[in-house]
Formats: sequence, structure tokens, C-alpha cells
Amino acid sequence: MSRKNAFEPGPHWVGKTSFAPGVPENKDAIPELLYQVLDGRVVTLTRWKDGSTARGEVPLSDLTAVAGKAISHDGWYDALGKYMGSDPPSGL
Repeated sequence: MSRKNAFEPGPHWVGKTSFAPGVPENKDAIPELLYQVLDGRVVTLTRWKDGSTARGEVPLSDLTAVAGKAISHDGWYDALGKYMGSDPPSGL
């Protein structure tokens, strides 16, 4: 090692290190995250390219923090909190 306590990955780390651990290198494996706001409730929809989906619910304050501003419309928002409209995105 070049300096004390420096990390040097051994052979057991091959293929397990990347810039963002846990993020797939295959772009098709990365899911799309959408938010749906309706009457103050925020439902999340995560969908993968293979068609599988997962739903959840988060507090309105979480989406407000992501968007960086107050959420003033019911409807659909992307993963960055940008308003997409009142109709569901295509493919839903």
C-alpha cells in the first residue's frame, strides 16, 4: 500500500465496485420513478423496462423537497418533481 489505511480492492471486489454502488450498469435495469398527487396524497410508481411495477406512498413534504417548491397541482410528476400534467404518462 502506498499510504497507511489506503483501500486497495482485492480479487473478491472484481465487478463489485463502481462510481455509484448499487446502481445497475445496464441502463435498461434502471427503473423510472413517477409521483401521482391527488387530494394531498402522493403515490409513487416505480416501473421497469420489463413492465414490472411497484407502488408506494410518501408524504407530500417528500415531493415538495424533491421539487424544491410547493406542489400546487394534482397530477403526475417525474422523479425530479417536475409537473407532467394531469393525465397519466403514456404506457400506463
